[in-house]
Amino acid sequence: MKEVIKYKNISAGILIIGAVLAIIYGSLQPLTKSQSFIKGLQNFSQIKTFGDFTTQFDAIFNYPSPVGNEEIGRFLSDQITSIISQQNQPEDVSRALVSYMEPHMTQNDLQTFLTDAHFHLILWENFHKTEDYSAAEQAYLKALAIGPKLPPVLYGLASLYASGSDRVKFIQTAETILSYWPDDAQLKNLLLSMGSPTSTVPAAK
Repeated sequence: MKEVIKYKNISAGILIIGAVLAIIYGSLQPLTKSQSFIKGLQNFSQIKTFGDFTTQFDAIFNYPSPVGNEEIGRFLSDQITSIISQQNQPEDVSRALVSYMEPHMTQNDLQTFLTDAHFHLILWENFHKTEDYSAAEQAYLKALAIGPKLPPVLYGLASLYASGSDRVKFIQTAETILSYWPDDAQLKNLLLSMGSPTSTVPAAK
């Protein structure tokens, strides 16, 4: 009987420990991580150097939690997009921020490809380096393979081709857009101004 009681006590102890660990790893650590990220965003204006930035957000990304890094990466990407879009933003700072974020966007999903494409579209428009144009195009095409009818993907590609003066690809993309949304008068007028008749293809289903 004593052995049975002892076994039950051990089992109960294991269950208690498991429950405590589940609370810590399932709730408390993600909560602490998210609170640290919110605090980091609130202190964003106090960051003066790239070193300050990496020190602050490395600590957040490296905080042990079973969830959180993917969400933090996406929210922080929005901040990075805002920063590198600013006029007169130094090229080295913009590239350092994008390079910092890319390892934190390892998911092969639509949102990751769109974010990466937008990063490089901004870099291309600001600094006119062909490698950024190519990187943006490749990321948009990966997104297109997942969401071929999504407006952010198609309009992003059209914007890229227009900024790169790639007339043929712009017209092809614009006509694809008009096959889905034929009422886009602005895009129709832009095509006409380029000497290209608007597509007569019926709207895609």
